[in-house]
Amino acid sequence: MPNALEVNTYTPPIMPSGCPVCHAESDRVDYGSIDVDSDTASQGATCGACGAEWSENYTFSGISLHKGLQL
Repeated sequence: MPNALEVNTYTPPIMPSGCPVCHAESDRVDYGSIDVDSDTASQGATCGACGAEWSENYTFSGISLHKGLQL
C-alpha cells in the first residue's frame, strides 16, 4: 500500500494555470505568500470554485541578469 505522501502528491505534465482538481481558471485561485528555503520555494493555493487546497513547489534553476554589473 502506498504511503500518504505518494497518494497526495501530484506532478502535472505541464505547469498548471489554475486548479489541478476542477480545472477552474487561475483567476479563481487564491495564492498565498511564497516561502523560500535555499534552492526551493513553495506557495499555498486555494480554489475558489471547489475549495481544493494545494502547494505549488518550485526549484531554483538559475538567474537572468537584466541590468547591472557585467558577470
